[in-house]
Amino acid sequence: MSNKMKNSKSVQLLGYFGLIPFVIPSILVWNLSPYSPVELLFLFFCLYSLLVCSFLTGSIWAFRINLDKSPLGSILLFSMPFFASILVLALFNQAIVLSVVDINGIEHLISIFLLLLLLISYVFLYVYEAKLLAHRNYYKRMRFWLTLVVVLTHSSWILFFYVNFLK
Repeated sequence: MSNKMKNSKSVQLLGYFGLIPFVIPSILVWNLSPYSPVELLFLFFCLYSLLVCSFLTGSIWAFRINLDKSPLGSILLFSMPFFASILVLALFNQAIVLSVVDINGIEHLISIFLLLLLLISYVFLYVYEAKLLAHRNYYKRMRFWLTLVVVLTHSSWILFFYVNFLK
């Protein structure tokens, strides 16, 4: 087996294993009792999503620099996970924001906005990467499926908040 094939298999294996922390909380949340606190599960999901989104923007940034192209677009893409991280802080460290605004009444709307911001970030990252960067076919296919699953897991959480808290 050539070194390129080994690398592509490793990349694909790590990529698909990286979906586990997206998928498991998105399934678990629908199977908890109605009175179970979902905050910890949601925090884990959001922090993992932010980590992956930041990693992807940083990778694109480095890739663009390696190609001697302007990293400005990837730097702008980083603004979405940056603002999402501010929302995570607002939701999960209310002591900081309570002095500024009382979010207790709108925390579910903020949660949905956070999920939408992350979802849109992943779509933009995929489109940006697919249009502007030349990758091998296996990587393009893998990124499509990874992005699709990530978008579906974020959509599942949005639906969960809508059905359980906003309906």
